[in-house]
Amino acid sequence: MNRPDHSELALLGVADLVSTQVHASFAQDLAERTARLLGLDQVQVGCLDPSGERIEVRAAWHAGRQLGTWSYALRDTAASAVLREGGQGIASGARDAHPLDPDLQHLEAEGFIGAPIPGLYGRPSGLISGCSSQPLARPDPLLAALRILAVHAAGVFAASANHDRLRRERRALQRMLDQAEHRQRETEARFHTMLDWTYDWEYWVRPDGSFYYMTPSAEHFTGFPSEHFLHDPDLLERIVHPDDKAIWKRHIKGSLPPRSQDIYELEFRIRHKDGRLLWVEHRCRPVIDASGDYRGRRVSISDITARKEAEEQIRSLAYFDPLTGLPNRRLLLDRLGHALAASRRTRQYGALLMIDLDHFKSLNDTQGHDVGDRLLVEVARRMTQSLRAEDTVARLGGDEYLVMLETLGTDEQNAANEAEGIAEKIRLRLKEPYPIGRADQADHYCSCSIGLSLFQGDRESVEVLLKQADVALYQAKDAGRDTIRFFNPEMQKAIESRIALETALRQALLRGELQLFYQPQIDQHGKRIGAEALLRWLHPNRGLIPPLDFIPLAEETGLIVPIGHWVVDTACAQLKEWETCATMRSLQLAVNVSARQFHQPDFVAQVRESLERSKANPARLKLELTESVVLENADSVIERMHQLRALGVSFSMDDFGTGYSSLSYLKRLPLDQLKIDKSFVRDITTDPNDAAIVRAILAMSRSLGIQVIAEGVETEEQQLFLLDNGCFAFQGYLFGKPSPIVDWRSQATQGPSRAED
Repeated sequence: MNRPDHSELALLGVADLVSTQVHASFAQDLAERTARLLGLDQVQVGCLDPSGERIEVRAAWHAGRQLGTWSYALRDTAASAVLREGGQGIASGARDAHPLDPDLQHLEAEGFIGAPIPGLYGRPSGLISGCSSQPLARPDPLLAALRILAVHAAGVFAASANHDRLRRERRALQRMLDQAEHRQRETEARFHTMLDWTYDWEYWVRPDGSFYYMTPSAEHFTGFPSEHFLHDPDLLERIVHPDDKAIWKRHIKGSLPPRSQDIYELEFRIRHKDGRLLWVEHRCRPVIDASGDYRGRRVSISDITARKEAEEQIRSLAYFDPLTGLPNRRLLLDRLGHALAASRRTRQYGALLMIDLDHFKSLNDTQGHDVGDRLLVEVARRMTQSLRAEDTVARLGGDEYLVMLETLGTDEQNAANEAEGIAEKIRLRLKEPYPIGRADQADHYCSCSIGLSLFQGDRESVEVLLKQADVALYQAKDAGRDTIRFFNPEMQKAIESRIALETALRQALLRGELQLFYQPQIDQHGKRIGAEALLRWLHPNRGLIPPLDFIPLAEETGLIVPIGHWVVDTACAQLKEWETCATMRSLQLAVNVSARQFHQPDFVAQVRESLERSKANPARLKLELTESVVLENADSVIERMHQLRALGVSFSMDDFGTGYSSLSYLKRLPLDQLKIDKSFVRDITTDPNDAAIVRAILAMSRSLGIQVIAEGVETEEQQLFLLDNGCFAFQGYLFGKPSPIVDWRSQATQGPSRAED
């Protein structure tokens, strides 16, 4: 399964940014978030001055901070090339391409992208540009994302200008309405003079539904002159899209007094006289006179079609395959998750088909990628035609497709027969000739291999189902291709291996095959302050079995409970033994506790018994909990943690940041320490996102008075970064690998660790 690359993540981030509510600091937020999303060192948002010869920088983000505003001449700059060419993306050598651009020279920029901000009559009104001291691996997707942001910025700037102008006009209108009655006609004339030229569609509707006034811009929005609405008020409701009439009526009803005098907003579609659909934003507010009487509604309508099209384009790029228009992997996985939940409720079977075109690479190699792309599009069309309306077909990439079938009934055999029938229909349909080459070329013939896996409920996860379908596809290819294979229990070797491992694990605890390895934890001075006890299985025949091979099995089978009890017992005994050694009696020992073990009714009693039996100092025992433990029945977890705290035991939140951290719970939890997950530490010196996350965790911990330790520290650069940002406790291979207690003792007595050297 392919992980999304940086450009996909950037597009998702752009989607989130475009859909975020606009604030007064939009330009500053746009510069900052664009830099973070696209991985740029500096981003500028600028507008052309009236002369068209200078750029006025409205916001700029550089090296993690906002810069002030300034202006500069366009001539001989990268900005002039962006405005002249309609955008520019330079993978490397940006400062050489624009040797007279002072910013690029000062920053020693290698990569550069810029996109013009559209203005009136197709002329640019400004630009968004960014540069990087490192070359850009794929500037085109970044430039595409930047263009979308530029279109979004144009809409926001235009809307802001319109809103400012509208507020000024409304203030002027209020002043005119307050004038003496004998000047009413003059006031109305001024009112018409101002609003008749507004770009937005403005009107004032009376309580009886008739219009007091409407701007001529109604014709631009609808194709109907404003007089038509004045004579036929029902025309407004008739141009609302049929699918939006229900929300339109609720919107109007909600805006009527005495419910509220607030501004009510709604986005919906209207039908232009020429048949075009327009997305509009409808803002209305009740008009109440000085006597408190309801005088109707004041309405302003803006055209947001361009913004909606940009949002749809982003959604399409994020969730659909650009070549075939089919859902991509991300959307298919989301739908599969919903299908599993629905299957659990209805008990109906579904099926997952993984389809691979046979010998597709040969077609690409001999006739070119254009012909190959035409084949992929035609395959997508044929598969869609072969399926029911409720089924989903998606393209994973290359020549691989996934088909999800739902509602196949509650009988397994019937469901298997129906799924096989649909798969056979697809197989035969795809074998038909493809006229995709030149007119003088013969039709192309293509077969496919299909792997099929049934599912019912959520007994298997999405990942497992995909693996099963992939294994079945491999079997189909291994059987000679152009065939269908089910994933079935004939692959008993893997299942039998799992059962054998479970049996051996049950015996391991009784036979003393489980051991605790200890990995040192050190402070900023290189002094050992404790260790983490890590479970290992030394099998008599297979040797040292990795934890990932047996701990998930122990969790699933419930063996984690007695194993966890043994771990706590052993850790307490080790703490008591350390008390006899002057160099180790002050060490804390951290023990991982699984969710299943922690939620055992007698868990607190077991810990108390272990401490009493060993006579170990409770203050030296630290229990590491994951976020999954806390999220399951939080109130009960917090109460149990307080009971353990009363014994003197401390707590650390393990793998912090990788789950669904809730700050509201974090404040309530009696935590002594947060452990930054190694997935953030690994790329902390190269990935700005990981660095930002770690800084945020450290800042939050300081404000809450919670200690922090970073795990997975493997390089001195990582440790230096953590030290500079206020982290003073570390664990990782830089200071020592997990080792048996005998080796650990010898390391402690032989001298300081690597960090101490």
